[in-house]
Amino acid sequence: MKNQMLVVALIFLFSIGMIGQENVFLNRSYWKENPSVAQIKRDIASGNNATELNANAFDPAVFAILEKVDDESIKYVLSLDGNDTEKRTHDSRTYIYWAAYAGQTGIVKHLLEKGAIIKGIKDSHGNTPLTFAASAGQKNPEVYELFEKYGIKLTEEYNENGVSILFLIAPYLETEEELTYLESKGFDILKKDPNGNTLFNHAARKGNVDFLKLLITKGISATAINNDGGNAMLY
Repeated sequence: MKNQMLVVALIFLFSIGMIGQENVFLNRSYWKENPSVAQIKRDIASGNNATELNANAFDPAVFAILEKVDDESIKYVLSLDGNDTEKRTHDSRTYIYWAAYAGQTGIVKHLLEKGAIIKGIKDSHGNTPLTFAASAGQKNPEVYELFEKYGIKLTEEYNENGVSILFLIAPYLETEEELTYLESKGFDILKKDPNGNTLFNHAARKGNVDFLKLLITKGISATAINNDGGNAMLY
């Protein structure tokens, strides 16, 4: 009887210890240290879970991508059971969203090669991977060209309001070269969004005066009124 009670007590104490153990992989600072594959394996062996979602549905793989950990370490975490390419994380986003957002071209390529779904996929805010990346200011051409290579037509990517990549990325554009690149992909810079806003209106959100002057030289109105009766200043 005493032995049985001792076993029960030990199991109880062990359970308490496990409950109280912090999963180091859910501490974003862990990934800021750029851990190697060997280090990650050691920490898994120590009882840390590399597939667990936190309260906000972020997981270790997402943190590794956002902190731009070496590609080999990210690929290892992505290879673990429970971290498949279509796993839904924060705001119902799969890993391809975060890789595109962070400009992690090596991981974007890796995920695409593994068959990550990019057509017809939306997060909980109605974004595709590319509209999410563009709205956050991702301007790396390689990101967009990788998606093109796998069948995405950039001019047909829209958010839930029907706004295209051109307008979403506009506040972050700075040079004529960036604008020309988008035109080369088929975007019409004179076109308005579904609510009647010009490219000038969208670009005005970040207040880059030199770029706004450039848009005027391209024939884009600085005073056009949108469908709500507002101009660039009000927008």
